[in-house]
Amino acid sequence: MIEIAVYGRKGQGVFSASKCLAKAFDFQGINSVVFPSFESWMVGSPVTCFVRASRKVIETKSPIILADYSLVLDSSLIVSEKVVEKTKARGTIIVNTAKELEISREHRVICVDINQGAKDFFPKSVNIGLLGAYAGATRILQLKNLVSSISELFPEDFDKNSRIAEKIYELVRRELT
Repeated sequence: MIEIAVYGRKGQGVFSASKCLAKAFDFQGINSVVFPSFESWMVGSPVTCFVRASRKVIETKSPIILADYSLVLDSSLIVSEKVVEKTKARGTIIVNTAKELEISREHRVICVDINQGAKDFFPKSVNIGLLGAYAGATRILQLKNLVSSISELFPEDFDKNSRIAEKIYELVRRELT
């Protein structure tokens, strides 16, 4: 089972991105569940969503204690939400930031400036760009299944969202090879 935590702030589309990720796993023939966790309804408050994916039936719906992958939309949450501590040793942390971060030697940390990439296409699609970064960094999720999920969940903005996902996917793939 793959366990993924997505961190961001209310209003950044954390839950939408998590549903899109889960749907992409479904398109790939992998079972998934998604659920949010937040303490406040206020815009800007921290939000964490959890996605589990497995070839087997997923029965547990409890919060993920230690994620295999942590996806971070807002880098200011790394410390306050204890992202490093909540990611398994040797796990991967993907952060939306223009800076290079040295936050852990026990984790694979990938920094990608999704804000800059989204600015050219659709600034609201940073959350979807983060999924492109996940697909590019892990090779677990096929890009075509992410694009299919975007098409189903966001048909009105499909072109813009799919372009940013593809752009960030390619950027991450180039950086990692």
